[in-house]
Amino acid sequence: MMDNQINTEQQAVPEQGTTNSQNQTVEPKKKKRRKRSIFSIFFNLLGIIIILVLLAELVIGFINMQKLNNGEEPVWCLEDKIEEKENKTIRTCNLGLYRIVKTDTDRETKITLKPFFLGEE
Repeated sequence: MMDNQINTEQQAVPEQGTTNSQNQTVEPKKKKRRKRSIFSIFFNLLGIIIILVLLAELVIGFINMQKLNNGEEPVWCLEDKIEEKENKTIRTCNLGLYRIVKTDTDRETKITLKPFFLGEE
């Protein structure tokens, strides 16, 4: 029965702070914890998501340019448009923030990367 009892003397002794040279008790310093607001957490999360989307679009764009250069189908496009004009074929792959334009003529093949805000030809 003695084993189950809790030593109350150890619990009753409060933590003593450090004493300075004049024997005055100094309270231990408590760490101040700064509360993060819901808005700051939301905007940090939103920023991380935007950066990840931009990086993913950059990687997909690079892969699409390589595939179009090799004559293969692109991995992913929002809009894939092929136009036949007199002596050339224009293929436009829209990825949201930019477009990949592949122009095939009798003499050459040209692939360009254009931002979304530039008008179409």
